[in-house]
Amino acid sequence: MTTLDIGQQCSSCTLIDFLPFTCPTCSLVFCKSHIQTHPCHAVAGPSRNPPKTFQVIGPGRCERDGCDKPTIEAIGGVGSEHAAGEGIARQVRCNACGGAFCTAHRQQKAHSCSGPKDYTVREDAAAIRKSRAQEVLEKTFPGQAGKTIPKVGPKVDDTRIKPSSPPRLPPSLPPAASAPSPSEPTAESDPGASSGSVRVKTRAEKIYEIHIRKIKSLAKPLDSRQRASDERRFFEWCVDLSGKGLSGWKATGKYDGKAERSWANCDIPLGKVIDLLITQTRTPRGITSDPSNTLGLLCLSALPDQPRAIIRSDLASPVSSIPDGCLVVLVRGFPERDHDA
Repeated sequence: MTTLDIGQQCSSCTLIDFLPFTCPTCSLVFCKSHIQTHPCHAVAGPSRNPPKTFQVIGPGRCERDGCDKPTIEAIGGVGSEHAAGEGIARQVRCNACGGAFCTAHRQQKAHSCSGPKDYTVREDAAAIRKSRAQEVLEKTFPGQAGKTIPKVGPKVDDTRIKPSSPPRLPPSLPPAASAPSPSEPTAESDPGASSGSVRVKTRAEKIYEIHIRKIKSLAKPLDSRQRASDERRFFEWCVDLSGKGLSGWKATGKYDGKAERSWANCDIPLGKVIDLLITQTRTPRGITSDPSNTLGLLCLSALPDQPRAIIRSDLASPVSSIPDGCLVVLVRGFPERDHDA
C-alpha cells in the first residue's frame, strides 16, 4: 500500500494530503494552501465534469464580510463526485437566510442573519418558563404588571484618597494606642511596682518564653492512658546513663543529644515518671542495692536571669516540683561531680 492509496496529491503542488479539499467549481483536488488561491479553470471554460446536484456559490469561501475561511460545504466536498453518493456531503446552509458559512459563523448570531430567528429547543423552553413566570407575577402583584426593572450598571471601583491628616476625635475619646512594633521591647505591668509603671522583659525572658511555646506545641503525653488536667508540666527528657553530657550543659547551656518533649499532670509523683521513662526506653534497672547502679532523675533547670543548675529530683515529690521547660535526664549512679547538691 502506498501513500496515494490513502491520500490524494494536490493539483497545484506535490503535497499528498490525507484530508484534501475538492473545489466545487472545477472539481479538482487541492491542499489547504491552494484551495482558495488556485486559478480555477471553470472561469476560462466549461467544467471538465457535468454539473452536480449540489452547487456552491463562489470558490467555497464564507459569505460573512471579512472572513476568508472555507465553508462547511467546501470542506465536505459539496459538488464533487461523492456528493451524489450516500449523503457524504450535503448542503449546509443557514435555515433562515440560506447563506453558506464556515464553522465559526454558522450560527445566526455569528453572521448577523437577516432572516427570522431560528429558535432552538432550549430557547423555546426558556421562553415558555419566562411567560409562565410573568403570569404568576401578574396574579400575585397586579400593580407591578408591565413594569420593567432597570438593570444595575457595572460596578465602578471607588478610588479612596488617603487623608492628609489624621481624623479629629471628640475631646471625650482618647486616641487609640498604637501596637508596638516587633523591634520594640514588650512591656508588662509589674504588680509590685506603683500604678502606671511597666516592666520591660529582658532578652533572657523572651528566649525562655519562646522555648516554652516550642515545647508546648510539640509535647506528647508521657503516659498515653492519662487524661490531661488543668495543671501540667511541659518538659524535655533524655537518657544519659553515664552523665557525659551534664558537664557540657553546665558550661554552655546546650545538651549534646536528642531530647523528647512530653507533658505530665502535676499531681503524679516523679517515681511514676521514672518508671514510664524506664519502660519506654527499655533501660535495665540494674542492682538496686548498689548506689552506683541506682537509676534516678536529674533536673537541668535554666530559668531566665538565673544561673544554670543541675538538681537531683526526689522521686517522692510530685511533678509540680520541676519547672516548665526543664530537661529531665535519666542517669545511673548520680555523678556528684557534675551537678549541684
